[in-house]
Amino acid sequence: AMRKLYAVRNTLAGRMLLQPAFSILTIAGDACAKLRSGDWRDVPMWAAHLLAVAVLLVWLQTACGLPAWLMLLGVAYPALSLAAIRSFQEHRPADSHATRNVINDAGLMWRLLFLNNNYHLVHHDLPSVPWFALAWVYRRRADDYLVRNGGFHVRGYREWLIRYALRVAAPVAHPLFHGPSDRHVYAPRSYGEYREYGEA
Repeated sequence: AMRKLYAVRNTLAGRMLLQPAFSILTIAGDACAKLRSGDWRDVPMWAAHLLAVAVLLVWLQTACGLPAWLMLLGVAYPALSLAAIRSFQEHRPADSHATRNVINDAGLMWRLLFLNNNYHLVHHDLPSVPWFALAWVYRRRADDYLVRNGGFHVRGYREWLIRYALRVAAPVAHPLFHGPSDRHVYAPRSYGEYREYGEA
């Protein structure tokens, strides 16, 4: 059942619908595990955060007429879904670090929304470069970056949407499943070969 759930999550639609729930449950589970082990260091931060959220929700409901459930389900959850788009297929299993990281030539709106993190190999190579300079760095050395990452390149999030809205993306290595059929290492030699693989 978990394999099927992860497979659905590896479609773009599934990622948008399920990843926020996965993230929320993981964070809550980690917090509870810390409390059970006697680690209470994060309690003040969580208390302040939950108090601030409660005050905000009460204010939105009383002063603005926006019900708390609508804020949570209509604004907060979709915002997490939007964030999940950025990390969709930004990594893939591969033997070398460079070939694991995508270069996503997204449009201006997406680049601003995700602070140019779509140039993911550049971000990994130069983590101290400010977000607004990542595109400039990539453009100056685009051919070199595409050779280094084995052509792991996509022409924007629309391409992901067309290819993987309801189809499982290329195989993903997951730490829960360790059998030979569970881990697939694939490093294409060119962007064309990667596209061909994705369409197969």
